[in-house]
Parts: sequence; C-alpha cells; structure tokens
Amino acid sequence: MNYYTSNHGATMNSESYYPVNSGKPLNETAGLFSAFFKEKRKELCEKMSRKISTKEIGLMLDIDYESFRKIINKQKQTKKRDCIIAICTVLGCDGTAANEALSLYGFPELDEYHRRDEIIWDALIKNSDSPLSVEELNDLLTAESFAPLDIYTHRSTEKKSVPL
Repeated sequence: MNYYTSNHGATMNSESYYPVNSGKPLNETAGLFSAFFKEKRKELCEKMSRKISTKEIGLMLDIDYESFRKIINKQKQTKKRDCIIAICTVLGCDGTAANEALSLYGFPELDEYHRRDEIIWDALIKNSDSPLSVEELNDLLTAESFAPLDIYTHRSTEKKSVPL
C-alpha cells in the first residue's frame, strides 16, 4: 500500500484510485483479467442455474454495456479500485478471488489492517454462496461510517449551454 506523510504528520492513503504497475504489459494483464471475469461469470451462472450476461452484470453496477465491456477487457482501464471490488461482489467472489481480481487489474489487494477493506473481505467471505448486491455491501460500509463503493463516473449527457 502506498502511504505518504504530510508535513502535519498525518498519513494519507494514495493508492485508492491509481493502479499499481505490475510490470506486465497491459495486453497480457488485460487477457488475464478478462479470462478471470469469464470464469467467475460462468461459475455464477451455474450457481444461479441461469444465464447471466456481461450486459446484465454491467447493468447491476449501473454501467452501460460498452463501457463495462471496455473495463473488463482493459480497453478503457478503470482507475477505481472499488469498481473491481463491485464486480467481484456481484459475481459472488470470495475474498481470495477478489484479491486475485484486484491483482490482475493492477490494484493492491484487500488489506486486513484497513477497516474498510476488512468489512469488504468479511462480506465477501460470508456471502460467497449467494452473491451480495452492491447496495447491500454499501449498507455495510455506511453502517461503519465509510464511504460507499465509488464504482464509475458517469459523464453528463446534458449539453451545457455556453454563452456567446
């Protein structure tokens, strides 16, 4: 985890949104994460006894299909670690699988010494047999006074009028 100390002695976590450079080429790690996602989606379909599409998973996260597909394939790499955590939550991953996904995407794994990560880990472990919704995980986080998952930044589709 990347920490730095300001002049005031406070320690700030600077890793929240910036992927760690794993040293592997982007196209190599993209294929690995995409394969991970496909495998976990297939496992989820078997658990739920029905087909669940990539588009459906994207909609569960409030991300349109094209943007979600690009995130999965790393064509438009997300800078939000919470996005990968949310994907793992919806897929019904346990903590170990979530750490694998985070690592494949280039983010730090869940940190047992960080209370927010510990809440996420415990929720994933407890609900690995039946997937947890993002809303349920957010409720657990906000109950402990932590920010909900910051998954995706939607661009405004409204046209802003510019005075001439």
